[in-house]
Amino acid sequence: EHVTALRNLSSLIRQYFPTTPTYWAIGNHEGVPVNSFAPHFVDERFWPIWLYEEFAKMSNPWITSEASKALVTLEGHFSRGSYSVQVIEGLRLISLNSGFCETTNFFLYLNQSDPDGTMTWLAAELFKAEVAGDSVHILSHIPPGDGECLEGWARNYYKIVQRSTPSYVTFLLY
Repeated sequence: EHVTALRNLSSLIRQYFPTTPTYWAIGNHEGVPVNSFAPHFVDERFWPIWLYEEFAKMSNPWITSEASKALVTLEGHFSRGSYSVQVIEGLRLISLNSGFCETTNFFLYLNQSDPDGTMTWLAAELFKAEVAGDSVHILSHIPPGDGECLEGWARNYYKIVQRSTPSYVTFLLY
């Protein structure tokens, strides 16, 4: 049922805006059960693989196969539901799965500072953008520093982006 709703929304957007690039960010209610994004250090049966695959399908043709792989796979494993894409020359979009900071995600109480390597990945992506001279828009759902976001994750997030801002990073939260 949930996947059907995602597919219908994606189909409607493609139908009415066929040439408009559309980029998605995973929110905390996309997973089932809600707010549960299992990191790689827990049993594979808890990973939201099905969700990452659906978002990769919905994002075609607007994200490259490389970005799609980042969304779905990481060194042969299913990844974190985040991706980076070059929108136009000089501008990158990073879609960040902030479900890994959600306070009600019980998996995160095992490691809340960087539970699935998302912060390490984000730092690397921002560094690539800096070296290339690109500006960056970060698209995400849960605002770091909000009561819904774990403090350890938010602290690491702000350390990473403050190094880059205000020179070239913009935040887009929905």
